[in-house]
Amino acid sequence: MRTIVCGTFVLGLLLTAGLRLQADDQADAKKIIDKAIKAEGGDEKLAKYKAATSKGKGTIHIGGNDIEFTFDAAVQPPKQSRRHFEADVGGTKFERTIVFNGDKGWISMMGNTDELSPDQLAAEREDMHATWVATLEPLKDPSFKLAPLGEIKVGDRPAVGVKVSQKDHKDVNLYFDKDSGLLLKLQRRAKDTMSGQEVDQETFYSDYKAENGMMRARKQKTKRDGNDFLDLEITEFKPAERLDDSLFAKP
Repeated sequence: MRTIVCGTFVLGLLLTAGLRLQADDQADAKKIIDKAIKAEGGDEKLAKYKAATSKGKGTIHIGGNDIEFTFDAAVQPPKQSRRHFEADVGGTKFERTIVFNGDKGWISMMGNTDELSPDQLAAEREDMHATWVATLEPLKDPSFKLAPLGEIKVGDRPAVGVKVSQKDHKDVNLYFDKDSGLLLKLQRRAKDTMSGQEVDQETFYSDYKAENGMMRARKQKTKRDGNDFLDLEITEFKPAERLDDSLFAKP
């Protein structure tokens, strides 16, 4: 009987210690997120502006080719986005619009519109989740679990990381400049809808500028499995309290 009681007592101590460590980790991660929210403009601003429109240009690196394009986008996390792209491919003008609206989505190319396949819809859902996480404001919700990832270098900058977990979604790792608190890198597992394979995707943020009292990165570089995939430069950014649902209708 004594052995059983002692064993139960030790197990209780271990469980208590484990819960305490988890609570400490959550608190440490929350401090990093709180600093990042302050660096990007503060609670009031981030809570007010939950949507945005943007315009810009970019280059996608695919199949050994570098294709330049322009884009305009509307994003209203966690369930709505619309992205329109235009490019000149071999002398031919190419246009594509992708709309994600909750449990529905469409892709329109050269006047033809189709519903997104289940795989495409799932990929859009995870993309939108990562976008929402990167806005930081929802991370106060207890459904998000936070854990510190330690310190790394992002380029030549020291950065501290936080792992963000939520049920039914893939983990998202965020890395913030240790000094300024601004987001430098987002890392997650993503699915390449062309190959059907999962890849390690890293997005790097730079060239921060103030917009309506908030700091926003004007440049993004995305790598997949360490290879260049996408470069974006945002030339116009307009935060909004809310966007009209008609923006996210079938194209």
